[in-house]
Amino acid sequence: MRNVILKYPKIRDLREDRDIPLDVMGQLADFYGTSADYLMGRTGEPAPYERG
Repeated sequence: MRNVILKYPKIRDLREDRDIPLDVMGQLADFYGTSADYLMGRTGEPAPYERG
């Protein structure tokens, strides 16, 4: 996650860029304990999906 922080020093920069690589989106979802759909505003359910 360290290289993500160096590449995107502020979350605001990710929002303005709008081209968030999928691996970064996955790392952010894992870090915040939520789903990528929730981070993108596609669902109102913050709980991550069960893996299986």
